[in-house]
Amino acid sequence: MSKIIHLIRRELLLQKRQRSAFIAVLLGAASAVMLPNSPTFAVATVIMAVYFMTVYTNAFDFKYNAELGYRSLPVSRSTFVISRYVTVLVITGAVLAVSAAVSFVFKQTGWLDVSYTWTWPLLCLSIGSSMVYFALFFPLYFQLGYMKSRWANYIAMLTVYGLLGTLQGYLPTADKPAVVVMSELLKSPVLIVGLLGGLVVFGLSIALSVKIYSRKEVTISN
Repeated sequence: MSKIIHLIRRELLLQKRQRSAFIAVLLGAASAVMLPNSPTFAVATVIMAVYFMTVYTNAFDFKYNAELGYRSLPVSRSTFVISRYVTVLVITGAVLAVSAAVSFVFKQTGWLDVSYTWTWPLLCLSIGSSMVYFALFFPLYFQLGYMKSRWANYIAMLTVYGLLGTLQGYLPTADKPAVVVMSELLKSPVLIVGLLGGLVVFGLSIALSVKIYSRKEVTISN
């Protein structure tokens, strides 16, 4: 566990040093503004923020052949893979925390007509959607590497966006704001089933990525 924590800390320090987290903060704030009228777009924007930070780490590791450095450390391949998955959850939580704080401030001050903040069902939807997205992407990343798996970003993103759009399409016509209707739609048992499904997919993806990466030969990038 301590090794996983150190690897997560390394990624977060990398984001801090390169100031790439600034984009995630802006997208988190943008999702707070979108939330009342377009909750699924707010969720998608959170995923986009996590995506930018994760892709930056992937690009950095590719450019500087960081994987070769990992091999010199007393860190197993499975630990490295698991740390990447856990980091995604940590970043997702951080972006949601920023967005929730911004939406609360905007609601209290009346800025940009933000009249609703994040609800538990929508927070859970964001976490579940992020898990599904990276569950689709990471096995391809560990199999193909950064350069060849870039197209997988688009496929995974389109898949998750399509599912979110379909979900909002099922919202019944009502006088209530979309965020309220969506939150009511996601109440138990739908929320519980969705979260359990997301956790199962996420866990299976981790097992698949560990299996793939344990047999992979690391080469020097040009």
